[in-house]
Amino acid sequence: MIKQWIAGFVALGSMAAMAEAPVEIVEVGSGGAVVSVSSITPITMKMDNEVSPANMVVEEPLPAISDVAPPSSPMVEENPMANLTTQVALLQDTMAQMTGKIEELEQKIELLKQVPAAPQKLTPEETLGAREKAVAAPPVAEPVAATPEEAYGLARAYITQADYPRAESALVEFIQLNPNHTLVPAAAYWAGEAAAAQKNYEGAAKHFLSGYQKDPKGPKAPDNLLKLAMSLESLGKKKEACLTLRKLFKEHGAKMTGSVKSVGEKAKKRLKCT
Repeated sequence: MIKQWIAGFVALGSMAAMAEAPVEIVEVGSGGAVVSVSSITPITMKMDNEVSPANMVVEEPLPAISDVAPPSSPMVEENPMANLTTQVALLQDTMAQMTGKIEELEQKIELLKQVPAAPQKLTPEETLGAREKAVAAPPVAEPVAATPEEAYGLARAYITQADYPRAESALVEFIQLNPNHTLVPAAAYWAGEAAAAQKNYEGAAKHFLSGYQKDPKGPKAPDNLLKLAMSLESLGKKKEACLTLRKLFKEHGAKMTGSVKSVGEKAKKRLKCT
């Protein structure tokens, strides 16, 4: 670039020198003959700020960016907190993915637990041995009650276990073995409940009637009369059921508990007892 500027100024100097030299003017006639020759010295004008190679200022080229900042130097200062936040976010994403996989595995494990295990096949020898053990095993002995009260408690426990046939049988046996015991009306009541749970309403009615007759004025008499009426209703004997309810309210109206009275009144309305 500097060389081009210098060549340009040299050319301008040559043109200036030519401008200062005298110029001859030749006049030619019509026949081609020279008429006259004269010389003219041109007037040259100099600019106040004439540029010459002596006073020319050559500008130095700007240094390259690569000379100021090496390529290895970062142009923008890094933010350590931003890098840390990015790493934490990546870790959280990884943890979420791992948690999802763990939950999926747990679901598969639960499904496998619900699949019933295949029965183990026994060899003929093992089958024979199991049969021999079953034959040789002694029967499970029933608990033996030392007192009538314990016998009554064991019979009641069968009702709690919803083993109604065994409960009814045990309660009937208790009544037979202890006919004069004070717990007989209660035992008859629970024997009736066990029979009703088996939908044996006729047997239930017999148990409730027996319990009432054993102690007509006792604490269990209202319960036995109420359940007797309900058993008769289940047997379709509405007239007998209404008579029993009338007897209940006449004899035990003042002594009945709230629940017995409420159930009895609902039964009277349902049966339309007069």
